[in-house]
Amino acid sequence: CYPNPAKDHTIISFKLNATHQVKLSLMDNSGRVLRNILNEEKEAGEHFIKTDVSDLTPGIYLYQIEAGFLKETKKVIVTR
Repeated sequence: CYPNPAKDHTIISFKLNATHQVKLSLMDNSGRVLRNILNEEKEAGEHFIKTDVSDLTPGIYLYQIEAGFLKETKKVIVTR
């Protein structure tokens, strides 16, 4: 994702090799889901999802992408 650290928003990018149902979630550092950003079918190719983080307290958050057999979790840092 970029920018990372983020102030108001971040853009999460991912690439699919085939059409899949994609679930993208934002979680706190303990893994509790704060919001479901995306839950829809996406076609093969590269995707960019802009996510508002301006309402979050500064800190480290996780985002998780699930698509087909892929399940990936990464960090995003929110600053002010």
